[in-house]
Amino acid sequence: MNRLRDIWPHEAVDFSPWIAEHLDFWSDMRTKLIAAKVYPVLPPPSNSGGFSIPFGVPGVTLSLRHNSSAGSVSVFLYIPANLVDRFFPALLSRKNEIDTKIGQPLHWEQNPSTKGRTISLTRPVTLTDEVQRQHALDWLTESAVSFRTVLLPIFNES
Repeated sequence: MNRLRDIWPHEAVDFSPWIAEHLDFWSDMRTKLIAAKVYPVLPPPSNSGGFSIPFGVPGVTLSLRHNSSAGSVSVFLYIPANLVDRFFPALLSRKNEIDTKIGQPLHWEQNPSTKGRTISLTRPVTLTDEVQRQHALDWLTESAVSFRTVLLPIFNES
């Protein structure tokens, strides 16, 4: 519990098991991303089911998420509506190359009824299993690093 107080020092917080699990997981995730030295700005860990990182392009964020009801972790690159026309066509035109460099097919959200666009990966996991938890942290770190190293140069070219 002291580690949780260091992570989330706000007064009068009752750490339910769900909140404690998420704070601990996202704190470990942040530590791994710091060690990877790819993202220069990392926010403090969250007590929610996600962790959002500035991607390196103003307005574009990379979100790492855990969905306990679906039993999965995901990486979502979100391109807001005001940047879709500028970036999404260039990314989509290189979809096969990007999927190959990332090492697996990405989910490309192109639904015309939505304003922003997402590019994502999802993996099943049970965070209460310590081995799966460590694998999830490794996979999220590798995916977050891959998204930045593969996609950021394409954003910079656009």
